[in-house]
Amino acid sequence: MPIKFKSGRKTALFLLRNTVLYYLLFNVFLQVSDIVDIDFLSGAFILAIALAVWFEKTKLRLLPALIIIALVPILLRIVSFIFFRIGENIAPGISSDFLFFNFDKDFYPSLVPFLTVWLFNFLALRYKTFPFAEVGVNSILLILVFWRQAHFRIDLYPHPSLFALSVVIFVILEIVIIFLADEGRLRNLLSYVWVIVPLFLILIFFLFARYSEGAVKTGGGLMKPTLFRFDFSNYIKLESEIEVSDDLVMLFRKEGPSQRILLRRFVLSGYSSGRGFYRSSEDEKNTPPITVPDTKVIMKDPGYIDRVDVKQEFFFINFDPTSLIAMNYPVKVTPLVNWDSSSFLRIY
Repeated sequence: MPIKFKSGRKTALFLLRNTVLYYLLFNVFLQVSDIVDIDFLSGAFILAIALAVWFEKTKLRLLPALIIIALVPILLRIVSFIFFRIGENIAPGISSDFLFFNFDKDFYPSLVPFLTVWLFNFLALRYKTFPFAEVGVNSILLILVFWRQAHFRIDLYPHPSLFALSVVIFVILEIVIIFLADEGRLRNLLSYVWVIVPLFLILIFFLFARYSEGAVKTGGGLMKPTLFRFDFSNYIKLESEIEVSDDLVMLFRKEGPSQRILLRRFVLSGYSSGRGFYRSSEDEKNTPPITVPDTKVIMKDPGYIDRVDVKQEFFFINFDPTSLIAMNYPVKVTPLVNWDSSSFLRIY
């Protein structure tokens, strides 16, 4: 017997639930994007939803459904490998050999989201009270997904405001899910939203205003505040004097005799009367990167003469952990693992 979503409430619950689950899945992908393909994850996501709906339409009991869903990935892998083997016999080569490896590279990481999405949809379609427990579990999953972003290390998004906005949307969606699961009316929901949304906007505005106070005391524009940290500004206005606060934002240590060394964040080669000096997009092609890589990287030496090797160590406090600050043209950058109780954001 097909599922009937009366008055659109169940349809809305179905769509919102999977929107929240895909939000969590996508943020997991952002952290492992170098080893997992988003298309494979999305395919596993859709397959899990389709199987959950099919199992509910056929009124399959929980135990047989669990057995079948456990066998589906195994059968899928066997069938895929059979086709890969046929393709290898037809067109042998390195690309054919790598089909097996590339499949497993995405297959095993996709098992957890595949089973999770299926279980959530199956239980929600089967039991009316599950959405209330689902919201609590999703909150725990949200904490686990963003666990690496603790201590203000927000590097999944280009700006902390986007991260805050995404979490606000997540919370609003969960509130709507609870409301729909409780069979409330749209008018009551709107009354809640009109209160919640302004409160979130005021909170975000207050945070930005609070952290902007510690930037530059007088309008030099040397330092630029973000939500929880500082970095050098992409442009500097022409001022007679630029002052910054006395707060410690960086420690620097160099081996060898003491001497004067100028550090560089990036080159401000552009200039206009309205903006002052600013970082031109052309500089990105010809200068070292402005962010610290996740692994050890050896960069191309421009070949300038009269240069010597210098070892540097950086310890950042309340500084953008992605910032790469080094002498003129660095040739090697090695990020280091930070200890749990450290007050530093990044060491390299």
